[in-house]
Amino acid sequence: MNERNCSRPATLRIEIIDSWSGVLPMGKGSKIALDDRTFLASVELFANGCIVVIAESSDMRLGALQLSIKVKDQINSSTIIPPRFSATFLTMLSEMAANLTNGIALVSIHLSKELSPADARRLLSEIRSMLAKQKS
Repeated sequence: MNERNCSRPATLRIEIIDSWSGVLPMGKGSKIALDDRTFLASVELFANGCIVVIAESSDMRLGALQLSIKVKDQINSSTIIPPRFSATFLTMLSEMAANLTNGIALVSIHLSKELSPADARRLLSEIRSMLAKQKS
């Protein structure tokens, strides 16, 4: 059984990709490496929301799909394609994106296995910073 040392924080390596033809659907994004896992992440901002795509693979893939919308101070979410892994993470990510953009968030995530709580926190933090950078 592969045990992780819980006292050692996960290493995080982020590489900004301006143009990876054929890999990122919107032409820009980040490659996020957490210990032994690598994720491609792309965020596209619109006037009334955003699209977030995260894939744990060497190429961008669609996966589970969640839609969230913020109306006034309430966020409503709906699962369009249910995830095999990390359902709570998908909902949290979608609702966070809808809240930050004050609109509609469409989030797709393709995972090969369950996310650890530490990896989920790091991915949420990175997507939050990607949304903040695009908003400014």
